[in-house]
Amino acid sequence: MVRNQIDVRQCYDGVSDETLDALRKQITDTEQAVRQLTDGFRTSIPGYDAITRGGIFRLQNLTDVLNPGEAVAFTTVGRKEIFVWVIAADDTVSGHSLDRNAANWRREVGRVRRCIDPGDGILTRLKRFNSRGAHRIYDDLLDEHSGIVQACNQLIFVTDNTLANLPLSITRIQPVANIPETDLMFAGFWDLPWLIRSH
Repeated sequence: MVRNQIDVRQCYDGVSDETLDALRKQITDTEQAVRQLTDGFRTSIPGYDAITRGGIFRLQNLTDVLNPGEAVAFTTVGRKEIFVWVIAADDTVSGHSLDRNAANWRREVGRVRRCIDPGDGILTRLKRFNSRGAHRIYDDLLDEHSGIVQACNQLIFVTDNTLANLPLSITRIQPVANIPETDLMFAGFWDLPWLIRSH
């Protein structure tokens, strides 16, 4: 059998010896810095090696620390999809994906976020809250997991960076077309179906 032989030196064609020496020194310095940091962690964190040894994440690792009535919702934004997983204390697991990319998700969440961020100090802007958008986010995240959501009273969110900008307690569990107008500012918000009212 004939195997193709590759001369490693061909990979460095056009790269000067000085450049290679500098890169080797950087690698050596970086490895030494990592060793020093790791030794520092070992000294200051009891059981560091056991914690960082790695291993397979098991569902029971999570469900063992959940109390009855609690569930965790995870979101992960991929290149073309958003993945949502909901895991309850009783080992029930549910997952789905959204056909949306990071840019779409950022825009959608941003529209709701802007409604609660009166950067110019004008509170009346908050009256134009994006009720439909708040429900759509809830719907996207949790509607497919309604069985788990209804069975629990405490939701813990582990979110991507985009959703971390939005307090998910203000999402709506039911659609609301319009917020009632009242003489008292924001009184129409009191009885709306915010997620925080049920969880």
